[in-house]
Amino acid sequence: MTEFQRICLVHYHEIGLKGHNRSTFEMRLLKNLEALLKPFPVVVIHRIAGRLCVFLREGTDWTTAKEAADVIGKVPGVARVSCGFKCERDLDEMTEAALAAMAEAGEFDTFKVAARRNHTDFVTGSMDMNQIIGSALCAAHPEKSVKMKKPDVTVGVEVVQNAAYVYARSLPGVGGLPVGSSGLVVSLLSSGIDSPVATWKLARRGAVCIGVHFSGRPQTSDASEYLVDDIAQVLELSLIHISEPTRQAEISYAVFCLKKKKKKKTKNKQKKKKQHGTEEEII
Repeated sequence: MTEFQRICLVHYHEIGLKGHNRSTFEMRLLKNLEALLKPFPVVVIHRIAGRLCVFLREGTDWTTAKEAADVIGKVPGVARVSCGFKCERDLDEMTEAALAAMAEAGEFDTFKVAARRNHTDFVTGSMDMNQIIGSALCAAHPEKSVKMKKPDVTVGVEVVQNAAYVYARSLPGVGGLPVGSSGLVVSLLSSGIDSPVATWKLARRGAVCIGVHFSGRPQTSDASEYLVDDIAQVLELSLIHISEPTRQAEISYAVFCLKKKKKKKTKNKQKKKKQHGTEEEII
């Protein structure tokens, strides 16, 4: 049996609606994935045919590829991620890759094949690929049935200019826009549920969030600080704690600055009034 290179195919939909700046959003998402996938054996991440393809090192096992796909699915900007294989643009190899991908899809009763070609230089059309690969899968799994609407497993076959990508396990992503594409925001965080959800929705729209938590310590317990620390760790954002003494010091300094500014303004006003009176005496 041929050993194929494992890949994770990253699908997005909202980024695809962008116009001339679409490549900016794609590169932002690509950089985010590179940063998050450093612990995994990733060779390179490429943009291909309106998608991002994460190429894993040869010999990577199924468990590692699955864990990488689970991480990718939680990244804002990703609509769907699929675990599969890269193979040559040959029907026999695509069929073999489809059998391997289907074997890793888990428990299922129904399936279908969804093939498409991005370049017409590949002779076999999408419908013919569906029939050829589908018949081989039916022969290998006679106990499974074909269902065209809402099957348990969809075996995807995508033929691009220089390769083919085959996958069977797909999981939905969080969607939205890649973090870092919509500027910087400051989000007030409490230990409740409302502010973390609001912060997550801001991040999902591409914003880089900085959390600020106002603590009542030492007048109140510091338990909220530990809870907010846990929330910030889950949301992967920077956090600033402002306690009651710090807040009072900031307020005192602000009042001092206002008083100083008001005193200077009054002094200038009196000086101008005095100069005006001197000019009237001379006249």
